[in-house]
Amino acid sequence: MNCLTDAVALTDTMKKAFEGTLSKSAPDELHAFWDSLPGEGQPAPALAQAAAYGNSLAPAAKTKIAVTNPAKWAAESLALAKRDAYAAPIGASPKPVGGTSYLITTTYYNKAVRDAKNRVALAGARLAKLLNENLK
Repeated sequence: MNCLTDAVALTDTMKKAFEGTLSKSAPDELHAFWDSLPGEGQPAPALAQAAAYGNSLAPAAKTKIAVTNPAKWAAESLALAKRDAYAAPIGASPKPVGGTSYLITTTYYNKAVRDAKNRVALAGARLAKLLNENLK
């Protein structure tokens, strides 16, 4: 099993959430699902959404801004993927009976959205820190 390319099925409500962003369609593979969570499109229309993500950065995550080693960022993302991206209903869990794809549950979807927002906000804060320190 290669989870990144495994097919996923979304409820109509979840599909509408993706289509309500700057994306034109909902993803049908796990990798595309996670990549599409923050939305997509041209930079200018996405600025308001990016600012909202930055403002949503949890206070506990603010201590992580000081981590500037990309290898540590990758390790954080891998740990998150193991904990949340490959959690049920994805990963070792069986595909739905008679189905060909994993059904994304509301619980999984909501956790994925929170994870994506936190990672995007943290990445933006880290980038701002690096730019501020190096472009003085």
